[in-house]
Amino acid sequence: MKNRGLLVVLLALLLAHPVLGQTADEESLRAELAAVFNALADGNFDYFTTHYVDDATRIHMTGGVDIGWDETKATFLEQGMESGWRFKASGLDVSDIRIFDDVAITAGTGSAVQSMPGVEDETLQFRFTYVWVKRGGRWLEAHHHVSALE
Repeated sequence: MKNRGLLVVLLALLLAHPVLGQTADEESLRAELAAVFNALADGNFDYFTTHYVDDATRIHMTGGVDIGWDETKATFLEQGMESGWRFKASGLDVSDIRIFDDVAITAGTGSAVQSMPGVEDETLQFRFTYVWVKRGGRWLEAHHHVSALE
């Protein structure tokens, strides 16, 4: 009977854990990705000022490329977010996290509603790859590539 009680407690603990075997770094990376997509949905410019490494690169869904914070800020933040563009992701599936010391790669898929004032909302299916570097104990975005799924 004691073994059965112990089994029930262990099973309850396993079910309560969000992802069995997930490391602290994996949890941090998942949290950073969630923060990215929350900031995109909310138009939270301030989040992105501390999110990127200075020489980060981006390849966005339209095929554009930004190199460094100045280009990222000009195209993505000022022209996009300040004009009211929003990207509200749902069904985000982080399918792969690879960690190599202080560098990590995250990849996955999702769907989002892209909205812009005066333009009809568009629902998109997309895939993404982010490359992160760990600096000062925090994962920062060094590169990302997002592309639409046809």
